[in-house]
This record gives sequence, structure tokens and C-alpha cells, in this order.
Amino acid sequence: MKIAIKEEIENQIKEVKDKLFTEKSVINEFYQTKYKLLNLYLFNYILYQETLENKEETPMYQALLKITILLEKLLEVEEDLEAALKESTKEERPKTNIKIVDGTVKRPITDDIMVNEPLNKKKVLNNPRKKYKEKYEKMKNVKSKDFD
Repeated sequence: MKIAIKEEIENQIKEVKDKLFTEKSVINEFYQTKYKLLNLYLFNYILYQETLENKEETPMYQALLKITILLEKLLEVEEDLEAALKESTKEERPKTNIKIVDGTVKRPITDDIMVNEPLNKKKVLNNPRKKYKEKYEKMKNVKSKDFD
């Protein structure tokens, strides 16, 4: 039982240490504090297990209580951070897959890539009625003296 709790705390420390440098700066600070608290918890837990008499009156027990309260608060903050991260990742533009083939950069064609079109270019109409209507309006606006 004691060894299982110790191993579980050590596994949590390893997970936090892995996340430490992969996250953004604000979240990195959060994981640093969590890492320090877990190390303190492990240290005090080991000292607490070594004492045999009046375990609840020892300063290690008091330190363990304080650290557990802080860890519970950190878990609440972590849940809020994860929810905020999920919202922010949805708003960000997805990354394009850029491949390098034979020394040339090739990007996949996606809808996100803007095509440069001249501003004066008219849109091509596929509807024949609208095409006829536009031609008719052009002819209507032409003055009669042009034909004389």
C-alpha cells in the first residue's frame, strides 16, 4: 500500500515533468509549481511514514495536509486551463502540411489559401439568363450615335 502510493506520486511527478517544457509559458509556470508541490508531498510522505508514534501531531502530517489542499486547488485550476486551451485551439487556424520534395517546398491546396485575383476582373456567370440580361443592359446603355 505504502509503496503503491509512493510509486503513484512518482508517476505523477514524471507526467508533470514531461509536460513542463511542451506547454506555453503561462501553463509552464503552472506545471513548475505543481512539480514542486508533488516533490514536497513525496518528501513529507516519506518522512511521515518513517515516524511511528503520534503521526497526526507531527509537522510532516500538517505539511501533508497543507500540500494536499494546495494540490486540490491546483487541480481545479488545471481543469480550467484545459477547458480554456480546448476553446483556444478551436479558434486557431489549422496548420498546413508543408512537404519538402526534391528541395522544393510543396503546400497542399486548401480552401484557406487565398488566391490573388485582380480587382477589375468580373466574375464569370454560369447562369445563361443572367449572361443575356447583362448583355442586354450593355446594349441598352450604348448611345445611338455610336452606330451612326
